[in-house]
Amino acid sequence: MIDPFVDLYSLVFRLTIRVGGCREIADSVGQCKKMEELFWAIDQGATPTAVLFPWFPSPARQKKVKATAEVFDWFDRIIKTRREEGQREDDAMQMLLDMDHSTADVIEFVLFVLFAGIINTGLMSAWLFIFLDQEPEWRDKVVAELDAIIDQHAPASGSYASLAERFSSVPPSAWENELPVLDDCIRETIRRVLSTAMLRRVTDGDIQIAGKTVPNGTFLAYSAADTHNDPTIFPNPRKQVACQ
Repeated sequence: MIDPFVDLYSLVFRLTIRVGGCREIADSVGQCKKMEELFWAIDQGATPTAVLFPWFPSPARQKKVKATAEVFDWFDRIIKTRREEGQREDDAMQMLLDMDHSTADVIEFVLFVLFAGIINTGLMSAWLFIFLDQEPEWRDKVVAELDAIIDQHAPASGSYASLAERFSSVPPSAWENELPVLDDCIRETIRRVLSTAMLRRVTDGDIQIAGKTVPNGTFLAYSAADTHNDPTIFPNPRKQVACQ
């Protein structure tokens, strides 16, 4: 038994720090867990109060500032060690260092990758597992599709030490182009989960919407549920049907 909203988030975090971070953290489960805790402290600081009143020193904002400083110092120590000792690793951070980017730019990039890659990916991954568990037909199709892609690009007859090694041998082009059913299931999951209010603040001057003037500085809200649950667009809006 797994808890998708705990185990999958941790898995996505480890994958993301592996892709966009550094091996010093990615190679250690304990270090990943510590970094993950700091990451969520930063994320949870983005409360409605913090968005509307960024100057207000709320407890959540103070925790966010403290966690951000700890993350910066952690990455800064790793970068200094590499530069001073001539240590090299095969990761994204090393690529940026080799391109002579500043410490601040490198850390900014890593944090950007973490926030871009973890929150939405973790959320959708968790719900995808749940929705597919409720729809055996689509779950079986996804499993069959994954079996087919791994058999084609990394057959069991090959000299692979584990299933994970077989999956890692599948080329990126195959992951991107040869999983149409899984792609549709992901899109359907996004449709069902993102049925919340979308906010935007007008900051580039007055705009016209439906013949009405919206003054600069206005907050706008749109309910995605009105579209995502519209039966004239999606015949079964409450059901996970990948083909719709």
